[in-house]
Amino acid sequence: MISPSKIESSVDWADYESGELFIGTRKLSGLIREADFIDTIFHSWLRKKPSKNEKKMLNAVIVSFSGGWGFFPPTVMASRLAASTKAPMSQCLAAGFCASGPAHAGAIEKVMEAHLQEKDPMAYMDRMFAANMVIPGFGHPSVKKDPRPDVLRKIAAELGVEGEAVGNYDIMGARILREKKIHPNIDAINGAILVDLGFRRPGYGTAFFLLGRMLSLTAHIMEEYERPPFHVYKALMPARKLVRYTGKP
Repeated sequence: MISPSKIESSVDWADYESGELFIGTRKLSGLIREADFIDTIFHSWLRKKPSKNEKKMLNAVIVSFSGGWGFFPPTVMASRLAASTKAPMSQCLAAGFCASGPAHAGAIEKVMEAHLQEKDPMAYMDRMFAANMVIPGFGHPSVKKDPRPDVLRKIAAELGVEGEAVGNYDIMGARILREKKIHPNIDAINGAILVDLGFRRPGYGTAFFLLGRMLSLTAHIMEEYERPPFHVYKALMPARKLVRYTGKP
C-alpha cells in the first residue's frame, strides 16, 4: 500500500483539521468570493494573476471553441448518438470527448508544439513543404475559410496580447495563403494565442477545446433527450447505402 505521505501534489488540497479547501496556495472560499472562472483557470493552471486584457483574450478563445458547426463534428455526433440511446449525461459527454483526437480537437497540440519548438517559422515551413506534409492549423474539412481566426486575430491586436507565437502565425499564414491558397483554422490562431498567454504545455490546447465545446455538447444532448429513442440513428439510416461490405458470409 502506498503511504499517503509519499504522494505529493500542488494542484489542490484540503486542510482537514480546519476544514479549509485550497487551490494551490489560495483558499477556495476566497476564490469563490473574489475570482471568476477565467481568473481561476490562470491561477489553477499557471499560478498567475491575469491582466484584464489576458482575461478577455482567454474568454474569447474558449467561446470560439463552443460550437456553431451543427451535428457533424465528431465530438457532437458521438454525444448526440449516445444521447439518442438515453444514456446518462456523463456517458454522452464522455462519448463526445472520446471522439476527439489528433485530427479533431487535438490538432491544436501540434500547433503549440511547433510554436514552442521551432525557432524559425520559414525554415519550419520549408521542411514541411519539402516532405509534402500538412502544416497543422491550416485548412478545414468543412469550409474553405474558417471565419473565426480573423476575429480572434483582431481581438488579440485590440487587446495588445500578441507575442512571438502570434507574430509567427502571421508569417506562416501569409506564406501558406500565397503559395497554397489555404487559410488558417481555429487551431492555428488559438494555439499561437495560448502560447503567448503562457500556456506552454500543448495539452492545455485540447483541454481548452473540450472546455469550450462542452457547452454545445450539453445543449445537443439535452435537445436529443427530448426526441424519441434512436431518433438520430433512424435519421442516419439512409447513409447505410454508402457502406459497401467486402467480406463474405
